[in-house]
Amino acid sequence: MRVRALYIILTCTILGGLPAPSRAAPANPAPEQEITESNWEQHPKVVEIRKLYNDIQSRLESKKLKYQEKSFTKLPRSCRGMYPLDYIGIATDGTGRVRMHVVAQRISHDDLLTTRNYYDEGGHLRFVYRTNESPGFATIKNRVYLTEQGTVFWDVEAEGKKLTFGKITKAPSEIDDLTNADLLEEYRRREVKCKKGAGAVQR
Repeated sequence: MRVRALYIILTCTILGGLPAPSRAAPANPAPEQEITESNWEQHPKVVEIRKLYNDIQSRLESKKLKYQEKSFTKLPRSCRGMYPLDYIGIATDGTGRVRMHVVAQRISHDDLLTTRNYYDEGGHLRFVYRTNESPGFATIKNRVYLTEQGTVFWDVEAEGKKLTFGKITKAPSEIDDLTNADLLEEYRRREVKCKKGAGAVQR
């Protein structure tokens, strides 16, 4: 009996008496760093999009993206309408996915407004870079940063050394987020036709 009792004690000690290994409590995820006027250039979300932009620019320069452009500058100004297009361009990858789309158009006071939209591999608009060039004035540059869901989370406008933040973040409707098919179709159909004795027909 004493032997059996000792056996039971040893078995319980080995199988059930040992303390269960403790599990570390899951760490609370660190709160996302707020984007501010002082840290935005180093903020991880902005750095991520800057890498995307640099990658697309590098692929354009090395001709790893197919770039097509329609220029209308050789047409008479009278034919191109009140706010004439200078050119539109589109860059696609090997799968036909649009990675960059650009429109350059004359606006009031003959300023040249150029809008470049950059898309990730999933077809999401992630970065908009707009420049407004006016003779005799500093070029106005807008940088707009978007999430994969298409929400503007930060923007900055530079005019010379003056920086302004938040204009477009507060009015995201200014950003036209088209699908990949829409972008391809928009490029295909966009043209300027001149008619004798009439103004331009832009499509």
